[in-house]
Amino acid sequence: MRSNRNGLTNIVRKELIDHIRSGKFIIVFLIFLLLSAYSLHEGINMYHDALDRYKEHIERIEDAEDIRIPMPAGPPGYPGVIDVTEWMPERPSPLYAFMWMRMAMPVLGAILAVVMGFDLISKERQDRTLKTLLSHPIYRDEIINGKAIAGLLVIILAIGMTFGISLAMLLISDIVPTIGEFVNIALFGIISVILLLSFFAIALMSSVLFKNSGSSIMFAFGIILVISLILPAIAPFAAEMIVGPRPEPPAMPPMRPPPDERQEGDDRVPEMPEFKIDPFADEEWAEWRRESEAYWERKRPITEAFAILSPATHFEKISTALDIGMGGMMVAGPFDAIPVEDPDIFDRLYAVWMNILALFVIPAIFFAIAYTKFMKLDIR
Repeated sequence: MRSNRNGLTNIVRKELIDHIRSGKFIIVFLIFLLLSAYSLHEGINMYHDALDRYKEHIERIEDAEDIRIPMPAGPPGYPGVIDVTEWMPERPSPLYAFMWMRMAMPVLGAILAVVMGFDLISKERQDRTLKTLLSHPIYRDEIINGKAIAGLLVIILAIGMTFGISLAMLLISDIVPTIGEFVNIALFGIISVILLLSFFAIALMSSVLFKNSGSSIMFAFGIILVISLILPAIAPFAAEMIVGPRPEPPAMPPMRPPPDERQEGDDRVPEMPEFKIDPFADEEWAEWRRESEAYWERKRPITEAFAILSPATHFEKISTALDIGMGGMMVAGPFDAIPVEDPDIFDRLYAVWMNILALFVIPAIFFAIAYTKFMKLDIR
């Protein structure tokens, strides 16, 4: 039993050293680090611009007089008149600064993870060192498990350094996240690790399936391209073929402009045109809304099924739930008839629990394929 544990530990140690000393890994990791830092730098500039716009908007509201704009008919609770001075923009959040990093992470992460894993087994088969390794008192499962554990540790190190530099850049730019925002950033880092682990598992599987490293890397990027881009892209078209075309809306009711009763020199705001029939209350429009909701309910599971193996899709939805790159983009105004409390972090995560589960299951699936194939691999 002791030799088994020592065997796994030695494999992990050897793989860690190989990754750290690997020239191609160092180059790709430095590019990953620089592009991530550049993405955050651009996000910080966007945050400061949004903060300046917020301050200017607040000043305009404080200096504005009572300006009321009439609105056409709407659903129950919809205001007939809007007071511009009641509009209140949301203060930008430091999470807004991570917008570009959030968009770049799936692409940069895929490149880094594939470079780490595409030749872990295939290269040793090409160099015939795998047969020599197995001649020692080391079990096959220790080899594949050790390579996977070492890959996970390197990914954690890479993401940890990236987010450490990111937080330092925020503080240098006088952006101090709150405790809640720091928790969101930490969770964003965790799902980034799982995202890269998914791509690494695909690369490890390719390395087991192919003896040639060139074929391995092409297959790995091909799988990532299919599950992350091609399948989600064709999902709406496939769903429409299965469900059928969406319901057509009724003809838009004509608008009847009110008589202009203003006199010359009158600077009052003109009244808004009115619909001859209320589209919010008309039965024909109500029926169309019910049919549309039912249509999207039938279509949504199909589109989600096409993206079920896409780590990038689940990463995107979880990031949105964490408000990464989104804070400060909304304006709260009098359109909100009923105040809605901002959900806490547990409610946000519960809303995407299926995406969280899928993001953990995807690397497990590809690693299970790699593990099973390696245990039956004919090494000659």
